[in-house]
Amino acid sequence: QSQAVGSLDDLLKGRDPNIYEECMAALWSFCCLKPDAVGPQAPTPGTADAMKLPEFDVLSVVDHRMRWYSEEAPAFGRAVREVAKPYKHVIFVGASMGGAGALIHCGDIADAVVAFSPQANLLEACLRPSAADTATLESIANAMQASIRQAASRGASLHVHCAADEHLLHALSLPLSCVEVTVHPLLPRKPFARLLDRAGVLFPIIQDAVWRMLRRPIDAADDASSPSAPVAAGSE
Repeated sequence: QSQAVGSLDDLLKGRDPNIYEECMAALWSFCCLKPDAVGPQAPTPGTADAMKLPEFDVLSVVDHRMRWYSEEAPAFGRAVREVAKPYKHVIFVGASMGGAGALIHCGDIADAVVAFSPQANLLEACLRPSAADTATLESIANAMQASIRQAASRGASLHVHCAADEHLLHALSLPLSCVEVTVHPLLPRKPFARLLDRAGVLFPIIQDAVWRMLRRPIDAADDASSPSAPVAAGSE
C-alpha cells in the first residue's frame, strides 16, 4: 500500500473549481490525497492512495428542515456533546443559518466559534426559521444570546464575520462584550462565506481561529489520553 503524503495546504488549495471540489471531498471524508493524485484520475477517498489525517476530525451537520438548528435543540445538543467528548478542542464553523446554529449550541461544547453572517435578530431577519409566533422566534434568539455568554464565560473564542449589509445589524444585536465582530467592506450578491473562499480569505480566517483555540489552556479535568487535535463541527 502506498503512503499518501502532502500538507493540508496542498489538499485545500483550489487550482480550478473541479480540482477544488475533489480536494474538499477528500477533506470531509477524513483523508488526504497525494499531490500527484489530484485531478480527473485521482482515486476516491478511502482507496489505497489515501490516508487518515491525524490532525483533526470533521463533523459536518446540515439542518435539512431549515429550523436554524433549534428544532429538538436539547437532543441535538446532547448528540454533538457526546461526539465531542473525546476531544480536547472543539471548533464550530458555520455560515448564515449554520452560523446561527453554531452560536446557539456553542455554550458548553465549543472552545471556538467562527460564524459567517449569522442571523441573530430573528424578529426582523429576512431569512429565519419557521415559527408559530414571534414569541418562538424571540425564544430562539434568547437561547443564542445565553449560549454565547456561557461559551465566553468558559474562555471560548467567538468571532463573527459579516458584510456591510443587513447581517451587520444582526452582528450588532449580539452581546458584543463576548463576541469579536469583523465587518468586511462588501455588499455581496452571493453567499458571503463562498465569496471569501473564492477570494482566498476564508481559509486564513479558519487557520487563525484554530491557532487561537490551540493557544487556549486545556482544562485540568480533560483526559490526558484524549486526542490533542481539534474536531471541527461545520454547519452549512
